[in-house]
Amino acid sequence: PAWNYTAVASTVLATTRLDLGDVVMAKGPTVVPQHDAQYWAQATAGFDFSGADRAPPALFNQVLWNGLKTGQTYPTIHTVFNQVADNDD
Repeated sequence: PAWNYTAVASTVLATTRLDLGDVVMAKGPTVVPQHDAQYWAQATAGFDFSGADRAPPALFNQVLWNGLKTGQTYPTIHTVFNQVADNDD
């Protein structure tokens, strides 16, 4: 079946100095960053952002979580599959 997708930008971009042009923003409240550009540059030092999907996804997710959810524990995956796989000797 045919499908389509329309990307929207996070409202956090509305708080930056980026020229957003005709970018469509996501619905919802404007997210205000808790850290400055220097924090993010240091947290992502060594990541390859030269193309899509080059940054290590698991590590990048943790960096994003820690930067956006400061002080909250990173979630762990709880699935039946993991429980079965862990007990499969």
